[in-house]
Parts: sequence; structure tokens; C-alpha cells
Amino acid sequence: MCRAMMDGNVEMVVALRGKISQMMDICEKEKENALLLMAQIASLQKEIENKDREIGTLKDLNQKLILATAFKSGGDAQEAKKRISNLVREIDKCVALLNR
Repeated sequence: MCRAMMDGNVEMVVALRGKISQMMDICEKEKENALLLMAQIASLQKEIENKDREIGTLKDLNQKLILATAFKSGGDAQEAKKRISNLVREIDKCVALLNR
């Protein structure tokens, strides 16, 4: 009877070792996947930063085009005055920050 219990225990230990080995393999694969995903995240973050800079550049260009259009003959004088006022306010804010 004791021999049968030991044989059963040995089988359980062998099965447990096999499952532990499988779990360790799965863990290693998941670590590799995590590293790949982190690299992908870093790449996407750089891409977002580049796109943000591009958006900023395009916004500046758009503002310049709007201002240039407002100054053209036939352009809206009221819009030109509004843009100039906004630019003057921005300059005043910058000067105020520099004076601090």
C-alpha cells in the first residue's frame, strides 16, 4: 500500500514539474512579448511627438496664411485687425513673462 502511494506521489511530482516547465516557457514568451510591446510603445511615442511638432508647424503656417490673406487686396480688414490684436497680445504676454 505504501509503495502505491509513493508511486502516485512520484507521478504527481513528475506531472507538476512538467506543468511548471510549461508555465516557465509561457512566462518567457510573455516577457519577450512585453519587451516587443515596450519597443513598439516607444516607437509610437516618438511618432506622436513628431506628429505633434508637425501639427504645430502647420498651425503656425495656417495662421501666417490667414494673416497674409487678410492683408491682400480684397481681404477682410476686420480680420486683419483682429489678427494683429492677437499678435500684439501674445507679444505683451511674452514681454510680461520676460520681465518677471
